Amino acid sequence: MNENRQIYESQKVINGYKKRNQLFPAEIVLYKIITNKQSRNAMLDLGIGAGRTTGFFASLFKQYIGIDISTGMIEVCNERFKNLINTKFINADVASLPELPANNFDFVLFSLNGIDYLKNLEERKILFTNIFNLLDNNGIFAFSTHNTNAINHLYSFQLPKRNPFKLITECIHYKKLRKINGPISGFINKEFFQLYDGGEYFKALTSYILPTFQLKLLNEAGFTTLKTFDIKGNAITLEKINTCKDNWIHYICYKN
Repeated sequence: MNENRQIYESQKVINGYKKRNQLFPAEIVLYKIITNKQSRNAMLDLGIGAGRTTGFFASLFKQYIGIDISTGMIEVCNERFKNLINTKFINADVASLPELPANNFDFVLFSLNGIDYLKNLEERKILFTNIFNLLDNNGIFAFSTHNTNAINHLYSFQLPKRNPFKLITECIHYKKLRKINGPISGFINKEFFQLYDGGEYFKALTSYILPTFQLKLLNEAGFTTLKTFDIKGNAITLEKINTCKDNWIHYICYKN
């Protein structure tokens, strides 16, 4: 994730994140699950950006810790939530988490596909194990990640439905995607791959993972009870998860 640090220190990117203040449909489902959770002592929020999720979740817990790799993002959070006495913001890379107490957190969140900007697959595996160890019994870990099954949609030409002036932008995106990453054949039928999909102006290397492979990694880390949701917040049965073509999938993992 260190390669992406400079991207998220950009004032242009920070300003863009400051404008984000809503939960996605699947996160609304998650929010309802958390509000019904009996134990809400401590929450760890990873890759918080400018605090999009802080305003919703921090008030639900006695202690809230937010972590982000960008010093600029952390400065925004410190100013934005200076009146919330239960919050603490830490500038750190989630791939090398600061020393935190084991079995302490009731909820760990890594939203907006932040996990896809780790350096490689090995860092993802290590993070899953670390999070499992940080969670208290019956703790919940939630995150979203890009879906390899969306590669055909990503490589297809998206004709603008409402604004014809976006046609030029789509043409540029269509050509640049192929110029940087090569043909789609390099990604078909792979369990995990990384490419520049246009995120942060084609500067961020983004990971995509096959849903069943993702579930396998979670099981190996110790998570045995899992729920999955599509972008609209609809539950996906584990048996049908590989048929979902959404660009990303939300996972809710229970430590029990």
